[in-house]
Amino acid sequence: MSDSSLILAHLLHLVVSSILVFFAVALLMEGCLFIFRIKSPRIRATCRSLLILKLPLDMFLRHLFPKEAFINFNPFSCMQYLEKFIINLLPAHLKGSALATADPSLANLMATHIPSLWLKTFLIGIILISAFLFGRVVLRLFKSTHYLNTICRSAQPCLRTITNEQLRNALKKSRVSILMSADVSTPFAAKRHTILFPNGLVKELSQDEFEAVVAHELEHLRWCDPMARLVNSILTSLFWWIPMQRWIKKLEEEQEQASDLSIINYRLDHHALATALVKTASKGVHVKYPVAALCRLVSQKSLLFRRLKTILEDNSAYLLNRPLPPRILESALVSSSLILFWIC
Repeated sequence: MSDSSLILAHLLHLVVSSILVFFAVALLMEGCLFIFRIKSPRIRATCRSLLILKLPLDMFLRHLFPKEAFINFNPFSCMQYLEKFIINLLPAHLKGSALATADPSLANLMATHIPSLWLKTFLIGIILISAFLFGRVVLRLFKSTHYLNTICRSAQPCLRTITNEQLRNALKKSRVSILMSADVSTPFAAKRHTILFPNGLVKELSQDEFEAVVAHELEHLRWCDPMARLVNSILTSLFWWIPMQRWIKKLEEEQEQASDLSIINYRLDHHALATALVKTASKGVHVKYPVAALCRLVSQKSLLFRRLKTILEDNSAYLLNRPLPPRILESALVSSSLILFWIC
């Protein structure tokens, strides 16, 4: 087999296996979230992130190493059994053709029954589209990062005092700077140690509202949510043939809900955050380059109602004095997610 044919064969296996992995793990993970009745948005978001990170890891393990080496590295992998199960559901002539080969797989079956010219055209198209989308994301990332750095350099330090001692200590420990700028219209956490506020909004928010927003954005920075969203944007462009948009949208919504609920840990009023969200949303939302590593306080008004509903529910007992059973269930869910991450 020539080098070009070998590359195309690896690419075909990558496309088929990545689609199988995504849908298999997504289905099993949703089942675990339902069975264990996990309410914590942070736990749910963490589990969803594992699936996205699994895609490039599988690409590295499955296609940079021989198949035998991968099986030895992960002897519990269930993907080969999943492929055999799908093959058994196919019509008899396709099933017989696949099982007659030394290495029965969906990729080999496609390579056998699809005309060579069509297959090569399809795979070369995937390479070109992936290169275009990845290049576009990198270009937008460069522009948005430059734009964000320009805003941060021209921004003024926010001199408003933080009266909540617990929040003040957390900001100092995390080395987070609070800045004000006339070039932004919504508060957001940027990069690793920056929170940006619009000039006008700082004056309009009450002290409780201001500290609630700061605590919300601080939680994003503590959990590295801005960097996680940046990685998700890059991986979405690389694995564009996998429909991950709804999964990532749900992940980002749960990140927002987790940061909303976490302000109670600072003994802050959740009603203050709700009113701050309404004030921010009423002024409109616009960020020029959304690919940069940032988390905006209000990004989609369509999600605002669900966030307000979650904030205004009584979650204080759940967050501040969580009973033992939910902790056990969440630990079991994380363990199950890691097992799914390994065996699929």
